[in-house]
Amino acid sequence: MAFGLAWTCPLVSAANPVADPFPFFEGAFISSLAIQPDGELLISGSLISIDGQTALNAVRLADDGTLDPCLRVSVDGYVSVVAAQPDGRILAGGGFITRINGVPGSNLFRMNPDGSRDASFTPAVEPLDHGAVGALAVQPDGRILVGGDFQNLDGEPHANVGRLNADGSVDSTFNPSAEHGATALAVQADGRILVGGDFSRLDGEPRYGVGRLNPDGSLDGLYDPLAEPMVTVVLIQADGKALIGTGMSGLFRFENTDPQEDTLDWEGDALVWTQGNSCPAATGTVFEYSDDAENWTFLGKGAASGTGWRLEGVVMRKARRSGCAAMRRRPNQALRDGR
Repeated sequence: MAFGLAWTCPLVSAANPVADPFPFFEGAFISSLAIQPDGELLISGSLISIDGQTALNAVRLADDGTLDPCLRVSVDGYVSVVAAQPDGRILAGGGFITRINGVPGSNLFRMNPDGSRDASFTPAVEPLDHGAVGALAVQPDGRILVGGDFQNLDGEPHANVGRLNADGSVDSTFNPSAEHGATALAVQADGRILVGGDFSRLDGEPRYGVGRLNPDGSLDGLYDPLAEPMVTVVLIQADGKALIGTGMSGLFRFENTDPQEDTLDWEGDALVWTQGNSCPAATGTVFEYSDDAENWTFLGKGAASGTGWRLEGVVMRKARRSGCAAMRRRPNQALRDGR
């Protein structure tokens, strides 16, 4: 069984890195990018004008670069981060927000796929004068990790790091603390969480800029990469190594304490992809089949199962199973199995 990873970036052409017809952002400060499961691009920041249109704080672009007229978010503060949920809803966080598209709101909110505000999602980030949200991450089970500069999350004490249930209620069982702000979050397939920020202590123990939490929020004592207390971004590579961007010394890459686990196999008529340890957690998958590893046929969307994804009822002759089955992580990773 052979595995390989194919990374794609739809925004830039290798032959001509400025050829894609994306809109012109005049005077823009872009704070966050996220790709939805359908490939559309979410952008947040201070966007003074977009192709001459009204200034906004969060927008959505189609794959061809056209501006989506439905999702146009304007706030009276700032939006520092956006995150896409598998169901198409959009999380956004920032600071000094009291109104969203003219309606009362707060520093953490959610939009529906059609661009309307999700009125059922109303967690409070406090104190109001500087309870800013700087990082968001969605776990495969739908729970939402929140990082920033705050002391209370939805009325409960949480020092700069917390977790919400999918409905927006606070997860009281998860209560680590970062000494100062948490500005980056990344989830491993085994449920452990990398946290980056401007801190020298995480959950009461010395950690300089980056550390790792267990799924229950306790500190992972084996992971102490000693970065620097000004980490701005954390990204987990497919091989489990962690890329750490800082505000002082640039970019670092750290080995993980556990090897990544990625297997794709058959269980009867089910195609099962199992993830484990340090590889990045996926929030959605599609399975595909190919005889030649070039032309792919859609089989179906995977359902979360344990530490991986499963597609039931795959009808395929045994002989064809000797071809290539494929699974894609959303939004921009692909794992292909040729047997």
